[in-house]
Amino acid sequence: MRAIDFWTKFFSFLILFPVSGFVASVPNLYIVSGILAILLCIGRINLREMGKRGLVYILPLTIFILLSSLAFLKGNLYQKMMEGLILSLRFVILIGFGMLFALSTDLTEIPQAFFRVKLPHRYGMILMVAYRLWPLMLQKFEQIALAQQARGACFHLQLNRLPTFFKSLMALVVPLVYASLESSVGLSETLICRGYNPYGKITVPPRRYNFADLILMGLSLGLLIWVIF
Repeated sequence: MRAIDFWTKFFSFLILFPVSGFVASVPNLYIVSGILAILLCIGRINLREMGKRGLVYILPLTIFILLSSLAFLKGNLYQKMMEGLILSLRFVILIGFGMLFALSTDLTEIPQAFFRVKLPHRYGMILMVAYRLWPLMLQKFEQIALAQQARGACFHLQLNRLPTFFKSLMALVVPLVYASLESSVGLSETLICRGYNPYGKITVPPRRYNFADLILMGLSLGLLIWVIF
């Protein structure tokens, strides 16, 4: 998967396949799910690690969709549950292809991909830095939340204690913003010290699309046409 071009993976995994999952009928939806499973096996993705990361998003989303279906859809209980499960499966496919893109893409591909399509490479570097800092910010968020709770802060929303809730929320947001700015400034200074010039030119080897790029793009585009027509 890492040998495939960045833009091929971008359009296939983040646009064409997810759109196919949302517009497909129920029989075709199983075909999209099967293609996702095959691509995960071909890409040698660690399914256990992917399941741990994806469960954080999939489980709350599935519960929310099922409860919304029971509350707002028409029909009997079985019909509401089936509609909720089908909609949940569409979102699971969306999340699955997004995670497949993230796990099969090297961070250094982002600025190079921007430069190859004549976009300023500094924008790609911004995305790369943000992607790299995201796990660090989550870890910092947990540390700040635990520290503020140890000082007596309460992050549970209660209608009779709204001023206290917003005060505790500010005690969480302000240190997190400061920590993120401090990390970004430190990382940008490190890049500049190592010779990176955001307005300079960089040398990127020419990219030649291989057979795997054509297969993936053709598969994603053909699947979208199939489920529409």
